[in-house]
Amino acid sequence: MSSNNVDDKQYFELLERIKYTKPQTLRKLMQTEGLFSGLAPALVQKLIREVDHLWIKCDRPIDLRYKEDGLVIDRFDLLGTTHFIDISSKRLLLDEIKRFDDTYTIGVYESVKSNFEKNKADLALSQRLNERDINLVRFNETEYRSEERMNLAISATLYCLPDADVAIDFVPRTKMLKDGLPVVTSNISHHGLKIKAPTKFKRGQLVIITFDDLEKELVFKQNMIIYKVMVCKPNPKSDLFDSMLKLENIEANDEFSHYVKNLIFSHKHKYKVDLDTIYTSAQGKGYEQYYIDLTDALVLFANEQNIITHVLSDIKRQSIQPFVFSETNFLCALLAKDKVIDYLIDHQHCYYFVVRLKQKQSQKVVFFSTIIKKEAEIYSLLQHFKGSVSARLFKLQMDDVETERALLNSTIPEEAQVNYGTQRIHRYSKKAEDIVSQFERLISLIPVSAKVLASLTFTDQPYKPRVEDVFKPHSSLASNIQTIMPETNDGRAEDRFYYQTSVTISYLKSSCNAITETISSLGLSCRIDGNTHFNVGTVITVSFDEFAERNTKYALRLCKYTVVGFKDGVVRASNQAFSNHDGRTFWLAFILDKLDQLKVQGRDQQAYGLSRALRNLAASNTPVVNLFYTTYKARMVISSVAVPKTLAMFQENKELGQSYINIIKGWFYHHDIRKELQHMVRDAAEERSTQYAVLVVSTSRQDKIEVLQKATLIRNAELTPELLGNTIKFAQFKGRIMRVFELKLNPTRNEFNRYYHDELNYIKSFANHRYKTLTQEIANIKGMIQATNITDLVPELMLTKK
Repeated sequence: MSSNNVDDKQYFELLERIKYTKPQTLRKLMQTEGLFSGLAPALVQKLIREVDHLWIKCDRPIDLRYKEDGLVIDRFDLLGTTHFIDISSKRLLLDEIKRFDDTYTIGVYESVKSNFEKNKADLALSQRLNERDINLVRFNETEYRSEERMNLAISATLYCLPDADVAIDFVPRTKMLKDGLPVVTSNISHHGLKIKAPTKFKRGQLVIITFDDLEKELVFKQNMIIYKVMVCKPNPKSDLFDSMLKLENIEANDEFSHYVKNLIFSHKHKYKVDLDTIYTSAQGKGYEQYYIDLTDALVLFANEQNIITHVLSDIKRQSIQPFVFSETNFLCALLAKDKVIDYLIDHQHCYYFVVRLKQKQSQKVVFFSTIIKKEAEIYSLLQHFKGSVSARLFKLQMDDVETERALLNSTIPEEAQVNYGTQRIHRYSKKAEDIVSQFERLISLIPVSAKVLASLTFTDQPYKPRVEDVFKPHSSLASNIQTIMPETNDGRAEDRFYYQTSVTISYLKSSCNAITETISSLGLSCRIDGNTHFNVGTVITVSFDEFAERNTKYALRLCKYTVVGFKDGVVRASNQAFSNHDGRTFWLAFILDKLDQLKVQGRDQQAYGLSRALRNLAASNTPVVNLFYTTYKARMVISSVAVPKTLAMFQENKELGQSYINIIKGWFYHHDIRKELQHMVRDAAEERSTQYAVLVVSTSRQDKIEVLQKATLIRNAELTPELLGNTIKFAQFKGRIMRVFELKLNPTRNEFNRYYHDELNYIKSFANHRYKTLTQEIANIKGMIQATNITDLVPELMLTKK
């Protein structure tokens, strides 16, 4: 539009502010409140004419077909008019109609068309990115096997038995073969079988399996094989159910069991090892390394008496503490004072407010803390302490501790673990196991950013602090809380332990005495007695004299090592280049036997394996949704999403899981949000700091499935109570579900994880292409976004369905 002699900038700024106001309301405001009284008459008349024009009812369809290659356009019927628009334009159309008093007007038509012309190339790109697959992962999602399973897809028939148990001499009869159900096998082991079937079976159900295809090749004396159902769950890629069956220990199964054992041994490379569960486990462990490094959740562990005994923390997580509590003991004392654990047992999660104050007269530091139990209380409380730099709000979530998840081991089948040395990595001392066994509950503290707090002060209602909410710390505060730090990346395949024993090192025709400083099953470091020098790469023979004298099982006088470092009289050596190494076998058994007595080099750890056990529990009970992003053709894309246990149903139900992923795709790849996320990634790299934003998501239910309707992202630098309120207001329609999330974006750093290397090597030995795919996927991760649901913090009045 041409504004002739009128200032274009002023005109368009004013028009943007008033265009959603009805013309009659606008004229009334001009008469009663003097609206536009300071403006030039020509400018006022131009604004009034344009608003009149925008509010004219429209019957013109929006047809965006053939406007942009690669952009999917769908038919959309609304208010008697048929449109052909893309999904983003559809959402904008609905939003604009609401702004124009639920009427399809010229203003709606022009807004949608203008937005499309301006962003059509980017809309097409967002749509293409939206088509990329996203992995839905769970940390520590493991399935242990004692035997290797071979992929074997053959037809079979299943018959259910009425008995719950059978005797060892039970023999199935032909008359039992009633109501056969066709099934297909997925994999088989010496004592196990996985099948796909359209029916869900109960755990413990006894079944007869007849292998139709195998019987064409071989004739068994007994071709009716008895199995018991151990696990049955939905197949994530179809409408079938996956059932894990266990071969019953009866004499009638012996011939078939012997046949399967020989089949697997002789046909490994023909049928291939089933790697699916090991692949899933390794993938989860790969993403877990980023989560542990980047999450800002502080994790507390409590015993059966509800006493907090251990905290998993590091420097990053401790950054949430300085203004509030100088040490973890203060925090635990506050939680005990407010009986937070008792409250969480009944409610699972809550919000907890803490502020540090100084008494006016004595100038002594006191803490004010309280559980926020009522909606109105939070806003009056925040208003009361507005401006206090030490004010902190935490979202607390409690989970029961599953001890078996703490002491996770390798997911490589037990019969194959010896070949991959898994005991070097996957081990816990008896002391660590005893400590973990006392854990009853886990509490995650997720800090809510100060900017979000400042945007939630919607009330002037006074708040009266309660005396019982004040805590006065004292010097005699018990120091019974153990702070455990996550492991750091030392670049080693195995920990080294401090241990001294005399050795003799031989090289060519010379030898020297030395004392070991550190040992592991894969290497050692020794201090040389004398002036002998060793070059890197030299092969030496080490004799462990003290042990060789009293041990005849291992040849400990002829252990070959390669020198990997020599400095100041200390030689470092590795035996990884040598196979069938007696020193490696001996020291592995020695370390496993003395885990409780040995001290790890470079780590202050009271119980070996405790740090990893707490890390396993923290990851298993992640309280937030975690999005891992990478880049594709220089564009930011989602690689995987890790969900908390509360959303586990998305993995078990294919339809729900896909709808959840579609909602995430819908807001992440929205062209405006994607641009803001790109800016957050850039700023995080430049400032080396966490980037914060608030995400408002509006969904509706269609055939019991949630579908995204609108999403808006506001970076913390722009966040205000007014902007947040208006964003929520304009995202609401009758029947919609509103959610508000705080997003925290961090780029990846130098992570630590050696706990999935054995699984990776196992996958590599059978399917090198899958190994490459997985390692590239994990290595290409650029960062993580934590999404914390803070809908409960938003005033109920703002979330009222209209």
